[in-house]
Amino acid sequence: MKASRLKKKAKHLDNFTGLTEEQFEELVGAVEKELETSKSSVSRARQRAQGGGRKANLGVEDQVLVILLYYRLYVTQILLGYLFDLDDSNVSRIITKLRPILIDVLPVPVQENGLFAS
Repeated sequence: MKASRLKKKAKHLDNFTGLTEEQFEELVGAVEKELETSKSSVSRARQRAQGGGRKANLGVEDQVLVILLYYRLYVTQILLGYLFDLDDSNVSRIITKLRPILIDVLPVPVQENGLFAS
């Protein structure tokens, strides 16, 4: 499964993610910006130059799609691994990496008096 292919079918993108193509693109842009910021603020000493090491199998757009499918459709990491041709441990890493970023960039309802504000 690829985000570029799914974006061509607006109804499927909306059903799978709850977002329009424009909203999805905006979210991907915000996540990319946060990833760049977090990359440049790494405090520990590097063993290799930035950008060294093995490259990711999925681009940021597809990684965002993985976590959106995980939370929206409540599918297992094993199924996501199958759909994106990844090991389920890699799916777990993507979710772990992007979850705090999504919390920062998405408007999340705030709980007040035991109820979520609208």
